[in-house]
Amino acid sequence: MQLIGEITSNRPLLVLAVKEEAQYLNTSLPVLLTGMGKVNAATALATALAIGPLPSGVINLGTAGALRSGARGTQLRTPNRMLQLALECWRLMAG
Repeated sequence: MQLIGEITSNRPLLVLAVKEEAQYLNTSLPVLLTGMGKVNAATALATALAIGPLPSGVINLGTAGALRSGARGTQLRTPNRMLQLALECWRLMAG
């Protein structure tokens, strides 16, 4: 886990797995690098939020494993399995 910048209550926190994903961000917002995987992301974010202060929001950014030489432009990838899991979570939360 690596925090770049300072978390404040009036700015969102950007959350990414690795520095390669964050290297092209041109921002003064705080960036939390969590390491790859859901467990690393959850642990790092929970730790950062527990230490405080709380950011105004959390924005999770990532490349979904698409970092590769020669890739250009913006691409949207929605793995079917992830989408199904997200929909199921929403159903459970909605009751």
